[in-house]
Amino acid sequence: MAYHMKLVQKHGHIYISGFGPWTRIAVMEPDIIADVLSRSNSQDFLRTTDNGVGLKTLVGTRNLVMTNGLDHDRARKMVNPAFHFVKLPSIALIMINQTAKAIDKLLKLSSENQFIDLQREFQKLTLAIIASSTLGNGFENMDDVKETISGGFALALDAVQYRVLHLIDHIPIISRLPFWYKSYLDKGCRDISEFVEQTISDRRHGRSISQSSGADLLDLLLSAIDDDGKPFDNQEITDLAKSFLFSGHETTGNLMTWTMYVLMTNKDVWRACQDEVDRVLPDGIEPTYEHLSMLVVCEAVLQETLRLYPTAPFFTRQCIHEHIVSSNSHGQLRIPVGTTIILNAYALHRRDDFWPRPLEFDYTRWMRDPVSGLRPKLAHPFCYLPFGAGPLHQVTLPPYSQKLVDITCQINDANNLIFEPYERHTSKFILTPHTLLNINKNQAKILLINAQDRQQTLPQNTRIGALSRHSTYTIYATTQPDKERNFFSNANYRSLPRQSKQLKSRVVSCSKDNSNQTKFKTYCYRCNEYFLSGNDLQKHLRAECYSEQIRKQILESTKHIENRKHQLAIQDILWRNKILFDPTPSIINIPSQSAIKTGDHPPIYSKQYPAPYKDQEIKFQEAQKLLERGQIEESTSPWSSPVVLVKKKDRTMRFCIDYRRLNAITIKDAFPLPRIDEIFDQLSDATFYTKFDFKSGYFQVPLSKEDRPKTALSTRDNHYQFTVLPQEITNGPATFQRVINHILGPARWKYALAYIDDVIIYSKTFEEHLLHLNEICTILKNARFRLNPDKYEIARTQTDYLGHNIKNGEIRPSPHNINGLLNTRLPQTADEA
Repeated sequence: MAYHMKLVQKHGHIYISGFGPWTRIAVMEPDIIADVLSRSNSQDFLRTTDNGVGLKTLVGTRNLVMTNGLDHDRARKMVNPAFHFVKLPSIALIMINQTAKAIDKLLKLSSENQFIDLQREFQKLTLAIIASSTLGNGFENMDDVKETISGGFALALDAVQYRVLHLIDHIPIISRLPFWYKSYLDKGCRDISEFVEQTISDRRHGRSISQSSGADLLDLLLSAIDDDGKPFDNQEITDLAKSFLFSGHETTGNLMTWTMYVLMTNKDVWRACQDEVDRVLPDGIEPTYEHLSMLVVCEAVLQETLRLYPTAPFFTRQCIHEHIVSSNSHGQLRIPVGTTIILNAYALHRRDDFWPRPLEFDYTRWMRDPVSGLRPKLAHPFCYLPFGAGPLHQVTLPPYSQKLVDITCQINDANNLIFEPYERHTSKFILTPHTLLNINKNQAKILLINAQDRQQTLPQNTRIGALSRHSTYTIYATTQPDKERNFFSNANYRSLPRQSKQLKSRVVSCSKDNSNQTKFKTYCYRCNEYFLSGNDLQKHLRAECYSEQIRKQILESTKHIENRKHQLAIQDILWRNKILFDPTPSIINIPSQSAIKTGDHPPIYSKQYPAPYKDQEIKFQEAQKLLERGQIEESTSPWSSPVVLVKKKDRTMRFCIDYRRLNAITIKDAFPLPRIDEIFDQLSDATFYTKFDFKSGYFQVPLSKEDRPKTALSTRDNHYQFTVLPQEITNGPATFQRVINHILGPARWKYALAYIDDVIIYSKTFEEHLLHLNEICTILKNARFRLNPDKYEIARTQTDYLGHNIKNGEIRPSPHNINGLLNTRLPQTADEA
């Protein structure tokens, strides 16, 4: 590094070096780096690597590290679901558990006064985390495998480093010569490949299963298909698995080593991190995924460590088409075909024109604003490249997710402008709420929602809507604000009316005291009481100001759990997903479903059944309730089915539609319901059960516009049609089963099952059940499902499901279902028999 810094001091931030016919340009200019990494110029530059032969031998050639262009885009799209946000808590739990084990080991070695190689230990830790995420939790029990992979990587990386430092891999001819270090490289790579290939073969042929809590990365690689329906081949899966094992193994271990060095040499930084951890994680509290996002000082320390000691100090691009790059300080430069561009992040991060006091460790430069939660703006968007990649000029939305994005507009400053989204994005299921916005220096933030089951992107400067008050201004989505613009503080951001209460509870206000020092406090939107932290506010809201009905439901559903620690853990999950118990009707985030295919059959019209005045009043009132909830709408359809009232056990009347004639002409949907015997086979090995029932589940499924007229019904005063799935249609069960199967995804048949609208989560241990419950609740919450609070059970060791009682692996018919048979007098005569 010192040699490269001397070259920078001598030749400046752009200089050319060469060896025979090979030309290299070293670049530390953010303007040129932005040009080279721009998505619009990706066709002119290919990703390459300084240690090409060694790295190819180590991880193969058909993975995200080595591929370019369409091959890279295809692989990335197929792998993306493995890093869906619902998977992050599971990955975080693996990280927390493996870290706890590593700390115990280090404490033991320290107490025995043994020498500790921190870099080596941290690399073992990162390998355990990555390998467990890739191959399942069972990896941690395979000591011989861990040593094989760890030893293989150690040999291979030592060989790669040797070859890079001695310029062996920089020169194509020499890189292929059999230097003695090449045998180390080959042996390490061979050991890793043999294990990975054997693991893939065993998993593919059913000789092993994932030991993770849910599908691991290998399961998803084996089941992934591209847009043409083609899966990964064996070589792709092998190379992808090896690249995931490799990625982060050394780089993250090195980051942890440098961070430990920083903490040991900066006692004030150590104390700041320790105070924050003690505050966020007091004694007795087990860390969770949510806790990690609250460690803002630790995050800032890691960012500053990455600035001074980037994990990828150099990365390269090779020019494949002649290209002109421009820079404010160097003008235009012509890059000929075949030129290798070395992007020197190490030197870039030490430029004093972008970083004040660049050689000092100052984590406060990364501290988030306490009001907006945003980091300070960089001097240039491309002056910080810790992982060897620049920001993409687009907004990427994972499946079934939402994201706050920066927007720009033609107006400079204004408050309370009405934002109206363009409808053309709705057809792609990219949704944006109508809302009020405050504009600051042409900028604000808006919520984008991807309601599709696949990743979607919006290019920079896509028009997404209009602002209006007296005039209309078009606004654009952006991921990179102009240099002279500042980020907008979203402290007063407002969303949809039904979400506003949740957002208000997180508002941070500022007030000045007599010493003119600004203090930031968090307050409750209901009682206006102030709190010192978000944790204190959440405790207050759960105890006093959130819905009393939801509080009673959560407390009532967990009172059977005797272990107080377990009880609080379950309650925490339920509180974080409390929207599931909201009594307000909801329609889930999926495309409208087509469930009534009648071919070319003409419309069927049935007259109303005669009914007394009292029943007509009930029909009118029930129709009004459905209309107010948006579950039906006024119609001019030529179809019509009669309304009937069915008396329930409590003597009240149920509003039903007689769809018998419609069902008779409907093409039957053959989508299968799960076999009950197979369901019970899965449940027999579990110990803990959670059971959910959807609140009017069919009414939460949107119905396609083509099918709506066929659901028409009439009362004495009006003609309506359903906007949601009606309960009496013949294809209702198959349609709902298809929807819930899709939403539960890989969790089905592993720790969650659904028979139409009856969902059950099952686990062998309580710890597993916490993870499974959290994941399924998160999935259902993100899908916008609502649960029936009167029909759910949480973390039970005994439950009734599908007419059977389940306890300790025993499944028996529920007594109340067979009481009639049990109470029948035994036959005494042949005639009675």
